[in-house]
Amino acid sequence: MFDHLLENYKGNFITVNSSPYGLGFYKKLGFVPTEEEKTINGIRFTPMIYRRNTRMKDYIAYCGLDCEIWD
Repeated sequence: MFDHLLENYKGNFITVNSSPYGLGFYKKLGFVPTEEEKTINGIRFTPMIYRRNTRMKDYIAYCGLDCEIWD
């Protein structure tokens, strides 16, 4: 399903707010955390981004969650 989205979506990035339970799933798809976990109105989430067709140089992300940094 994600591959279908990528085939039809023309943008260069996708953002999500992952629940703690979804972090591993999103990481396997190639998303990386952009900030540490937040809690707003009792809801815990980690902002994440997926970037395609771009090389990220000097990209700063919260790496306490084994995020990847591309060069």
